[in-house]
Amino acid sequence: MQPTRTGVIDGRRCLVFDEALDAGDNTALLSRLEHGASYRKTEIASQATAHLRHWVHELDLVDLKDSGIERLTRDLVAQNFPDRKLVVTRAYVNVATYGDALQLHTDAPPDSSSVTALYFICDEWKVSWGGELHMYDSTDDAVFAVSPRPRRLCLFEGAIRHAGSAPARTCYKPRYTLAFKLDEALPERVTSARAVFEDLVRKKLAARTTSMPPGSRVRFRLRAPATGAWVIDLGVIGGAILPGETEAAGEIVIAEQDLLDLFNKKIQAPSLRDKVQMLGSVDLILLALQLIL
Repeated sequence: MQPTRTGVIDGRRCLVFDEALDAGDNTALLSRLEHGASYRKTEIASQATAHLRHWVHELDLVDLKDSGIERLTRDLVAQNFPDRKLVVTRAYVNVATYGDALQLHTDAPPDSSSVTALYFICDEWKVSWGGELHMYDSTDDAVFAVSPRPRRLCLFEGAIRHAGSAPARTCYKPRYTLAFKLDEALPERVTSARAVFEDLVRKKLAARTTSMPPGSRVRFRLRAPATGAWVIDLGVIGGAILPGETEAAGEIVIAEQDLLDLFNKKIQAPSLRDKVQMLGSVDLILLALQLIL
């Protein structure tokens, strides 16, 4: 499959594929997103705009593995970025309607080789409805735009600064986008630990309906030396999982196997006192962990 058009923003590539998605798959996906998906207003573009959240529906990577759209995504990424060994690390749906605020952000650090695959899921889209995806260069100039169209795919390097736009007032349909995030493949053991952790934490956070008491220092970092780091924010309803470099009040350093045992209920949070290094408020970190277990 060849791209309809391509762009280069600060040396990074963006490719647009029309009619990438099978018509039947597009119809089935749209029906699922309209009638069978639940959405939570927990997604943030960046920490600077964390107070402006938007709607997200997380997809299970196990259920998606080797599905038609997952294989298509992997194949197109491999064809167009053959020098990178990338694997799908997250899949989710965003929905926006008139009045929503979608913010400028990147999906990966500047030196990352990550790629994002963004599908527009709709059965029609009029140009007057807006909803374009805009790409920005290092001077904050919008230099590339992609309009929503049925079955359209936009494949771009995650370090490109970009922002979606909400539909216009005249639009009577939601704007659905299905995103796959692909990152460098890690050793199997590391990939397993990271995938298990992120999947479990997102599910646990999604089930939360209250935040911790006002004034609590509720953002802590969880670091597994060979796997990576994540910052867990329990100061907001629904909670949030943030990039590992985000500022945090405390930190837990834990071995990969202990990380898996913790979230598989083989060990309890209080027993971590003897198994891990804790920096910051130990009691608060233990309380925070218990809230998401």
